[in-house]
Parts: sequence; structure tokens; C-alpha cells
Amino acid sequence: IMILLAPEWIASIYTSNPEVRAILVPTLYLVAWVSIFDGLQCVLIGATRGTADAIVPTVIQAISFWVIMVPLVYHLGILWGYGVEGLFWGIGISLIVSSALLAWRFNAVSRRVIVPL
Repeated sequence: IMILLAPEWIASIYTSNPEVRAILVPTLYLVAWVSIFDGLQCVLIGATRGTADAIVPTVIQAISFWVIMVPLVYHLGILWGYGVEGLFWGIGISLIVSSALLAWRFNAVSRRVIVPL
């Protein structure tokens, strides 16, 4: 919430350069939204690992970040010229994909019958 309410103040902590602040302030709005999905995927990766499921969530993370995020941030940020905002859009999209896949996996794993030892 603080990032959304005070991006100018946060930017002033990092730099006094007006050109850098002109890039940083709009990017901080994206950072605020990306942080929500980053937190969600962190909780979901922990939840799936808590069910003794480590391999599939790791593969989901690898696909989300290496197969989706890396090419996406390269295309959005560099090739298509969206710069820093394009980089964060790519990160955000990959975190949404990761969160959705991890939620699906947790739902599938948590439906299993637990057999007492």
C-alpha cells in the first residue's frame, strides 16, 4: 500500500536525479502490483512443499521464470522498447502464471487421501 500511496517519496530515497525519478515513479506502481503476485507464489510454493511435493513445483517455477519470464522481459523491455516498465510487466506476467500453476498443483495435491503410518 505504501508503494502505491507514496511512490514519489520512495523514489526520493533512492535518487535526487529527476530523470531517474521520472522512470522510477511509474515503475513503482507496477512494483506494487507485482509484489502481490510475488507474495502469492511464495505462499503457494511453500504450501506445495509442505505437502511433500517438491519436484513438480520446482519444475513449475523453472518454466515460469526461465521459459516465460526471461524471453518476455527481453522482448518487452529491450526488443519492443518498453524499458523498465516492460521488464516489470514480464516479471508480473510470469508471476501470475507461476501463481496459477502452483494453485492448481496445490489443489490437486491437497485432494489426495492421507494414509496414516
